[in-house]
Amino acid sequence: MTPRCLATGLLATPLLLAACAAPKPPPLPTASPPAAQSCADSIAAALGRRFALMPEVAAAKRREGVALTDPAQEAKVLRQARTDATRQGLSAAAAEQLFAVLIDLSKAVQAQTPDGDATGPDLATLRRAVAAAGSTLLPEIHRCVPLLAGHPDTMAVALRHDLGPWLDAGQIETLLDALPPRAFPPR
Repeated sequence: MTPRCLATGLLATPLLLAACAAPKPPPLPTASPPAAQSCADSIAAALGRRFALMPEVAAAKRREGVALTDPAQEAKVLRQARTDATRQGLSAAAAEQLFAVLIDLSKAVQAQTPDGDATGPDLATLRRAVAAAGSTLLPEIHRCVPLLAGHPDTMAVALRHDLGPWLDAGQIETLLDALPPRAFPPR
């Protein structure tokens, strides 16, 4: 072996050993399966339809002199969520938690809504529209729980995309804690 080869080998050996001992980089994120992405998009769209109504709800409450917080209406919504979840084979407690979060976030959106138009739909009509927008949520969650398992980022990306106009990052994080795959145990 020539002195030049020996010197090259002596210099290269520590570099090779350092490269072998270095921690492996984290795996690259993989794309969500199409079914999981479709589920997340569908749930986010249903939530988006619900939140899109909140500025009108705020305006109707102001026009009709109704307080932002309506404990009787909130209790009715939570009871309905538990009943609907039981029918769907979902955890009633998880559904109640989800709708409690939705109520709190909806009130936050309403509170930030500037005074609106003096005309528009009445509160009863808007509450029916909110209920209709929310009525697709639990059946979709039932369908999607197994598909979203193992894909925590899929729902986060969909919510950030669809709910950004109404919710900030912290509010979206709170909502994520009440949605699959973080909530609603797999069947």
